[in-house]
Amino acid sequence: MKLLEKEKAFILRRVHKQSYTQISETLNVSKGTVSAWFKDLSWSKEIEEELRKQAELKNTTTLRKYH
Repeated sequence: MKLLEKEKAFILRRVHKQSYTQISETLNVSKGTVSAWFKDLSWSKEIEEELRKQAELKNTTTLRKYH
């Protein structure tokens, strides 16, 4: 069962660029489990950086909207 969830997690991360939180909620597994699945994978770290930049841009846009 966990193997199937892990395969789904890889698709959600690599294809759909989902965060650990999104994956854990979708598959109903802990964020720790998701983190262990992607530990030391360079492509996952690249997605993490991309998601971080998107969040920064969103936060900056929101702050400018209210100032």
